[in-house]
Amino acid sequence: MFSEKYVGTNQLTQSIKGGFSIVRPLSDRDYWEGIKKTAYQQVTSYINGIGAFDFSLPASMYLDFVRNGNRTRYEGVCFERRKALSAYALLEAMENKGNYTDKVLDFTWLILEETTWCVPAHGYLRPEADGLPNDEHPCLDLFQAETGCLLSFVLRLFQEKFEQISKNIVPRIKREIDFRVIDNFLIHDDYWWQGFLIRKNEDGKRYVVNNWNPWILSNVLLCAAAVTPPGERLQSLVEKVMRSLDNYADAYPQDGACDEGPSYWNRAGLSLLDCAYFLNQITGGYVNEFENEKIKNTAEYITKVHIGNGFFVNFADCSPRLAANYGTIYKYGRLLGSETMVSFAKECFRLDKSNAFTLWQMPRALELYEAMPTLSHLSAPARAFQDVYFSSTQVMAARERDGADGLFLAAKGGHNAESHNHNDVGSFIVYKDAEPFFIDPAHEAYCAKTFSDQRYEIWNNQSCFHNIPTIGGKDQPAGAGFSASCVSYEAKEDETRFSLDIKNAYENKDEIQKWKRTFTLSRKNKEITITEDFALNAPEKIVLNLMTVCDVAVTPHELIFTADSGKTLSLAADFSKFHVICEPVETTDSKLLSDWGKAPTRIRLELKTETDKGKFTFTIK
Repeated sequence: MFSEKYVGTNQLTQSIKGGFSIVRPLSDRDYWEGIKKTAYQQVTSYINGIGAFDFSLPASMYLDFVRNGNRTRYEGVCFERRKALSAYALLEAMENKGNYTDKVLDFTWLILEETTWCVPAHGYLRPEADGLPNDEHPCLDLFQAETGCLLSFVLRLFQEKFEQISKNIVPRIKREIDFRVIDNFLIHDDYWWQGFLIRKNEDGKRYVVNNWNPWILSNVLLCAAAVTPPGERLQSLVEKVMRSLDNYADAYPQDGACDEGPSYWNRAGLSLLDCAYFLNQITGGYVNEFENEKIKNTAEYITKVHIGNGFFVNFADCSPRLAANYGTIYKYGRLLGSETMVSFAKECFRLDKSNAFTLWQMPRALELYEAMPTLSHLSAPARAFQDVYFSSTQVMAARERDGADGLFLAAKGGHNAESHNHNDVGSFIVYKDAEPFFIDPAHEAYCAKTFSDQRYEIWNNQSCFHNIPTIGGKDQPAGAGFSASCVSYEAKEDETRFSLDIKNAYENKDEIQKWKRTFTLSRKNKEITITEDFALNAPEKIVLNLMTVCDVAVTPHELIFTADSGKTLSLAADFSKFHVICEPVETTDSKLLSDWGKAPTRIRLELKTETDKGKFTFTIK
């Protein structure tokens, strides 16, 4: 997308200006007074709440990850340091009285003194690390890059004030950003996320990089713009960024689908847009891909997977509820001329006016605060897509009618080697009036197992904890070869139908002749039907797994699901043929309990008799 068109051209050499920044100087008091109107209360509230917080990061805490698999203790303090720096920097920028300059300096110095800005879970990127980082070999991970970006913003804002305090502060900041981020990026081609290494998975295809690529590269660009003067070094960096970014952008599907899900889209597709924008600004407008259809489709993806009331289609490692970056979405909606994105940003603002999670991601925090006054006056309703299908990922969504009310169905095909994969080929979710009834359980807090060869020991990554059958005692394993076939999608005015054969997704696929699942959302009948049509080589035990966060009542002909609001859905079938077993999932994970408000329940529909063929229809209404 980028390198073939721009790298090596004379115009690129002439257009790279350097000095680009998306943070306004402290002297622009009109701007900072405007930010004060929207940010002051949130920022001061945060600062007032951290007085007793312990910001220490001892070596023993860094070692947690290799000793016991815990990554959250260290990351919690590490991220809080950066949020505190952002908050004090914003507060001083808004007031500009010098009351918080020392606090900005204290947290800047604290972060500069860290041996590494890389979190323990990512230490594997450098062979020199052995549980503790090697300070001579910095590791360029997501948070090393983000920390460099944050310090770049602080430098832009406070360079003059720092120079009045000491001549040693500004050179130290520049030196650390250069050593840990810019030089690190330029001298290395061996980070997997750069996409320069040829890695092969079991099917022999080239490994595709994920959200790490644009996430890190967007921060590298902002670091370079802040501390690297125009010249050969900056041009080399810009060209290398484009070559690396192509390893992600060229593989990104034309339809804009994010196989990592909506929550990772914030740092996948949206970071791709950031890279395109920053490249455009650094080159004075020469690099311009905002007319590219893939870019627009990527940008609008998030609007198509919103169920309603802050719930999103959450296959893979994706939480069901997101605080979307509505400031950034609004910015790119305007840039791309997308009314869909602009109205969606307004809807996100209506649902969550704080969006505090962006606080230490300074570019997005400022975009948020800049957009608030405009979004508060927009009245355009967000578009609710009646039918959506992403052929690249084989994910569909359909709703009973416009808006969040009524039935909503999403289902997927795909394969079991997707980024942030769950073994979930053929799974589905159902909502009514934007409330969850049949769910994808999402994921628990990340730990050492999450991205290791023990990933599928974690219950929420297993197919038997999704809305998928267990066939002959076997579930779906991981791997690109375990996939859907015979996928068909058809959307009409009165109904939407999605069907697929999931036999190849199973470990015992040679024993399965077919397992066709057909999902139909009928707008006329206001119902969803799911048909299982299967044939096996021999009689086997069959279990249909269902996941819910509703209370469940069992009768001979239907299951009644009652949500917390009191709303109900029924699942109708001849349940006399099944043993119905309801099993609450035993979890104390705070993230998952926060996502759903309670632990999910698994329903196992066990056929009473082993069989080698059958056809069952379940009706949800």
